[in-house]
Amino acid sequence: MAISCCIYGSLALLALYPLRHVGARYLVGIGLALSLAGGTLGIANAMGLGAAVPAAALQEGGATARAAHTTPTAAQEQAIDAAVALRDRGTAGDTQGGDGRSSGYLASEPDNAKGEADFVALVFRTGWVFEILAS
Repeated sequence: MAISCCIYGSLALLALYPLRHVGARYLVGIGLALSLAGGTLGIANAMGLGAAVPAAALQEGGATARAAHTTPTAAQEQAIDAAVALRDRGTAGDTQGGDGRSSGYLASEPDNAKGEADFVALVFRTGWVFEILAS
């Protein structure tokens, strides 16, 4: 408890005290800009874009090399093979309807959301919801 008070106090002295004379309109603008930047970076990090962008560039370079009838580099071939394997692995688990077509998004969702109800219960049971609402 005392450590969290020290952390909050230090944060207030370092970050908030210098902003005490800034108007409300500017504070809201600063908060929106920080939220937008933080959310964008957080989503990019969660989706693994740091690794996906270079892999996509290698795949594109390999496709361009193949279109120009030249041999792609080993890294480009490896990126293309990894993408094909990932696509094949994703389509192999598709559930098929009686007519051979994919049965759709809702049929696959129960497997994707196994722990979601437990997480929501945890958020309310432990009081995390109050920290989320307070921030």
